Amino acid sequence: MVYSQPVMYLLLQLNEELSKVDEKLKKTESLLKSKNLKIMKINDDKKQALAAQFAAKSTFRRVHAARKDDDIPLTEATLAPSEAELKLVKMEVYYNLKFDIG
Repeated sequence: MVYSQPVMYLLLQLNEELSKVDEKLKKTESLLKSKNLKIMKINDDKKQALAAQFAAKSTFRRVHAARKDDDIPLTEATLAPSEAELKLVKMEVYYNLKFDIG
């Protein structure tokens, strides 16, 4: 097919515009993939934190149930460092969710 000069010029402009839009689309897809990976990592961290919390609570219940003598140190004092660490992990997961996704 033979096109006139104005039509050829218009086709070239459209082709350039399409190339620009295609490049933007590729960048956006890459960014989206990166965000999805961050979300998956945060979800994994959250699952690990919840598992740690469950384990800590389970340990607390076992220690509390097994405590029969008053000579045994208080379970609260024994588990306080673990609870503090658990709170820090929860806060870290919360801030990661809040700032990485937002």
